Order: sequence, then structure tokens, then C-alpha cells
Amino acid sequence: MFSNSEDLKLPFSLQWNVGIEQSLGTGQVVSVSYVGSAGRDLLITQKINQRAGFSTGPRPNPNFGDIFYTRNGTTSDYNSLQVQYKARFTDRFLTILNYTWSHSIDDASSDLSPFFLASRGNSDFDIRHNLSAALSYNLPSVRSNRAVKFMTSDWTVDGIIHGQSGLPINLTIPTNTVVDGVNINPRPDLVLGQPLYIEDGGVAGGRRFNILAFRNPPTNPNFPNVFQQGSFGRNVLRALPVYQVDMSLGRNVIITEKAKIQFKIEVFNIFNHPNFGSYGTSLNSLATFGVPFSTLHNSLGNSTSGVGLSSLYQLGGPRSIQLSARFTF
Repeated sequence: MFSNSEDLKLPFSLQWNVGIEQSLGTGQVVSVSYVGSAGRDLLITQKINQRAGFSTGPRPNPNFGDIFYTRNGTTSDYNSLQVQYKARFTDRFLTILNYTWSHSIDDASSDLSPFFLASRGNSDFDIRHNLSAALSYNLPSVRSNRAVKFMTSDWTVDGIIHGQSGLPINLTIPTNTVVDGVNINPRPDLVLGQPLYIEDGGVAGGRRFNILAFRNPPTNPNFPNVFQQGSFGRNVLRALPVYQVDMSLGRNVIITEKAKIQFKIEVFNIFNHPNFGSYGTSLNSLATFGVPFSTLHNSLGNSTSGVGLSSLYQLGGPRSIQLSARFTF
């Protein structure tokens, strides 16, 4: 059954920004911007009137089955500091560097959260630090003779560096907990004095979550098999940082005034650096808790960047090489 709030309103967003730009000599520019936004009266669809035991047990209203209820009420807030540096040192060499510090907070990161109550915390896609840099260099030719000059002319080296802090991970207790017809998705209690992460050279990435920092929350006095909401916040834990370097070497061969061929070899993740994705989050499994069990591009069946491309050529994929030729006229 589907139902909407009687007072359902259109959601809206507010956006604002301010920036400054400064030249640093010839061919160099630095810009600094503050960018913010706020979403209000956002929609969320939840499944209510669930059975106390999912498949068994009474419903709050026995006259209806499960109800998918859409209402307003969730909000989101985004604030960021964005810095960009652009430079052209010579006619042959140019570079651009971008850095963003940002924080995104919401009650639910999807407008369809049918099984859980909304809970304010870091957004599922909140990336606190994001750095990217690109450079392009036109290699000089060797002019010892015409043949050598032809072979060494019109070569270009390009590079892209990307690095970002880890995505949030929401730690929950794997239990079917329904209160008043809604799954409350309980989180554990935080054990004070224990670090959230520990260094462990025996696991992928060399770091894991500290299982001693968490414990099951107390049960509801009125429902012995139902956990109360724990003290640990939503999306507090972080996956490992992600970084990768891509390089390419290309050449333009001029055939006529209007026709040319571009040859290029591109190497993605040139250092074959592993980037990890999914983590074990069960408090009942000491061996796998807080340990990444897949690489980033396999964590959801593909990479987190881009759609419709092979995972080999996306952020988090293994080292891969692509050869191409392009004829323009």
C-alpha cells in the first residue's frame, strides 16, 4: 500500500558561493571559493506498519499491511572550501591543481529509505578531502637531422593525479528490530577510551576497525529482543583513502594542413596501487570486522566514478593500458 502525507510540499534547495581570484605573475592564477547549499523539506519514502517480527507478530494497525509512506521532513547541508591553481610556465608546460575540503550532512542520503528511520549524520557520499592535479608537457624535438627531428616532434606527456579521503561507513547491528512498525536500524554503543582504528599489517590496507571500541546497546525494557539505538553516530567510520596516478604519451602526426593522426598510449593506475572498498561490519565476526574484503572497483560491481565504462579505466581499477589512434580531417 502507498500513502502520502496530507501536507506534502515540494522540496527546495538554497545555494550560495563567494570567491576571490589572484594572479601570481605571468601565467599563474589562484582562486579560492566558499560553496554551500541546503536542502529543505526533502522527500523520504519509508515502510511503516511492519510486523514486530517482520514475518510474524502483530502490526500497529491490523487493518492494513505494509505501508510505503512518503513525507517531507529530511534536510541536507553542504559546505566546502575550494582552491584552484592554474599555471602555464612555458608554451610547452601547463598544470592545474584542485583541492576541496567539504562536509555533507543529511538525515537520509536517498529519498527511498523504506526499511529504516532517518538519522542525521555524515552523508553516504561525504568525502572530506578531494585533490586532483593534471599536467601536460609538449616534449621538445631533437634537431640533429631531419629524420630524428621528424621522429621526436609533436610528442605530449599528460598526467592526472587523484586523491581523496575515504567514504563513510555506517556501522549497524545485524538484527531485525521493529519498533512501532518501523525498523530503527540500531547502531552499537561506543566504548570510551578505545581507538576507532588500529594498525594491522596482516590485513589489506594495513588498517582495520577496532572491534573493542563497540558493544551491543542495551535492549528495550518493554521488548527484550529489541535493541535500543546505540550511542555511535551514523556514518562515523571511514574507509581507507583512495589515490591513483594515470599517465599518457601521445603524438600528433600532421599529414596535410587539415588532416592529422593522433596516436596515444594511456596507462591507468600506473603504479597499480590497490584501493579498497567494502568492509566487514559484523560485530559477531572478530576475524573479518573492519577489514576490507574487495577492491574499490569491485565493491559494488563497478567503480564509484563514472557509469557505462569498463572498471579497468575508472578510479580504483587495476593497472591497465589502452592504445588508440584517431584520424581527423
